[in-house]
Amino acid sequence: MNSAYTFGGTIAMDANATASLHKMGVPTTNDHRKFIWFQDHESTIKAIYCGTEFLESAEAGKEMGVVLESMSFYAEQGGQIFDTGSLQGRFGKFEVCNVQIYGGFVLHIGSLAGETSRLSVGDKVVYKVDYHRRSLIAPNHTCTHMLNFALRASKQKEAALEAALTEKEFVEEECKKKVDEAKKKEASLENDLANMWGCFHGPTLIDAVIHEIIGLIN
Repeated sequence: MNSAYTFGGTIAMDANATASLHKMGVPTTNDHRKFIWFQDHESTIKAIYCGTEFLESAEAGKEMGVVLESMSFYAEQGGQIFDTGSLQGRFGKFEVCNVQIYGGFVLHIGSLAGETSRLSVGDKVVYKVDYHRRSLIAPNHTCTHMLNFALRASKQKEAALEAALTEKEFVEEECKKKVDEAKKKEASLENDLANMWGCFHGPTLIDAVIHEIIGLIN
């Protein structure tokens, strides 16, 4: 038995499940046709997953996940919701209501439409994407990318402006510091010069001695 988990009623595969697919020799899904619109394609069922184990065949009435050799359904990724549609073959019709990708394996999740239908590994299928639904979703997804780009550009502009303002404030503060330092040095120099001038033009030691001698004579 392979361990698995579910969310919102949707079958999901964990690392053990994808490892089992590798051991079974199932190649990862070829999904290059997902960019081709309004065309139906043929493929082969490579694995059937019930949520707990891989089956050789499955009957109607139960939700299951189908792994195909190739596909054109868009799996949910990159911010865009999954495609829906159907797989058709000798078993009848398999309604695809969700598409997820796990480790390169695309899982088409849904159930058989007929009450007595049964599909098996190796069955040939024709997969039909609901392109009308996709045509309504894709423009919204594209617009979302455009909006995100515009928001990022706006944020980058704001960040650049904020950086420039911060740099301007830093330069102004540094200039103010330099001016203050220059003023302090200028004031200190003027004080030193005044002291020196007083030493040369004020009473000197010689003047004091002459004054004392004149006093003694008198």
